[in-house]
Amino acid sequence: MGDDDQLPKSKTTVTLAGKVEPVELSNADFEKQRRLHERQKHAEAKRPKKHRLERGDPANVEGFRGPWAGFVGENKGEEAVTQPSEEEMNKFLTEKSRFVPATLSGHVALGQERSVFHGKEERDYLGRSYMSPPHEEGMSFDKETFDCFAPKRLIHTWTGHTKGVNSIRFIPKTGHLLLSAAQDQRIKLWNVYGERECIRTFYGHNKPVREVNFSSDGGKFVSCSYDRSYKQWDTETGKCIFGKEYSTIPYCVRTHPDDPNIMLVGTADKKVLQWDIRADELVLEYSQHNGAINTITFFNEGRNFVTSSDDRTLRVWEYGNGNSVKTISDPEMQSMPYVAHHPTEPFLAFQSLANQIQIYSLHDLLTPRNKRFIGHSTSGYACQVNFSPDGRYICSGDGRGQVMVWNWQNGQQVRRLDAHPQVCIGVEWNPQHASRMASCSWDGTIKYWE
Repeated sequence: MGDDDQLPKSKTTVTLAGKVEPVELSNADFEKQRRLHERQKHAEAKRPKKHRLERGDPANVEGFRGPWAGFVGENKGEEAVTQPSEEEMNKFLTEKSRFVPATLSGHVALGQERSVFHGKEERDYLGRSYMSPPHEEGMSFDKETFDCFAPKRLIHTWTGHTKGVNSIRFIPKTGHLLLSAAQDQRIKLWNVYGERECIRTFYGHNKPVREVNFSSDGGKFVSCSYDRSYKQWDTETGKCIFGKEYSTIPYCVRTHPDDPNIMLVGTADKKVLQWDIRADELVLEYSQHNGAINTITFFNEGRNFVTSSDDRTLRVWEYGNGNSVKTISDPEMQSMPYVAHHPTEPFLAFQSLANQIQIYSLHDLLTPRNKRFIGHSTSGYACQVNFSPDGRYICSGDGRGQVMVWNWQNGQQVRRLDAHPQVCIGVEWNPQHASRMASCSWDGTIKYWE
């Protein structure tokens, strides 16, 4: 026989101590054998071949075991488990602490909320806090009208969150601060100018934060979380002003556009709760939906608001009245998890899980229009829809991580950005920049585009 025809050599190696051959073991079995050897100075003996007990006579109902008969010498009690030593357990806990942030290991109870300021000084030499927009940038923060353009390139990436980001909001009017809420249970406030650093981190939720929203003046913001709590915070001081826990998950939260002390919360048990924060009182419940509440959107100068629900209907409410004044339902309607108000025209844009954005007119309270924006994939994802400040463009994230921009007038797609490797759940156009927007994703990043 030639060299190529030789039989494969055995992997068994003969040594002075005996025969050695490779064996594959799981980590659990290896650790069990190692601990047993350290305690008893020998490894576990090879188990003998198991023999089943006799099945018994089928005529004997009590004694018949059949195919369920056990094995000879089988211990039917709990199998003895070799526990790790104290030293091994301490080593395990030390390694675990490297991957679990300390802020996530403790439960934050109501009244124990806190925030951490990350800058050097909370006020500058003129006594101004970060709530004042930066004047050295040469920017005017009181522009009323300007023409917007679809962004083309990435100019910055924020990477402070350790898990996916669920929601982002620019502070109203000036847009010099960006608020973000993430699955790492944290809310962060970012500087949009200068070094674009994280200014403050808010700790107050024990599960992923679903949504955040500023009050109309930006002095306060509200948050809701999968820990079944909803809260209001002071943007400048970082203090939690108000907080409640509910029996089910709050999916959306808003403050009244004219009164930041009035909070509306949409919940999984089909209700909208109206809270008076100053009086710490539940004022009213709106409860005519048949599914979880997804969105709350005010219009008509705060006298009305519209809600969307998992029951695939839209309801228009008169603020302060518990009965809906109009219901929109259609067999072809899908759930609409996000709504945006057009900045200059009386229209609402609803993100539909049918992979399209549907437009409704605010005339006659709410009327569907034959106008839709398609080309993105949002089925199964509550992706945010948003308008440019001048209303010329409408934009959305999608399930493939893209940012889509359409022309509002003709519905044509004007830009598609491959923004993120995972779901792009949120997009926000800066209210003071003609061509800048932010996007957030479940990849844990926030990106700034121009």
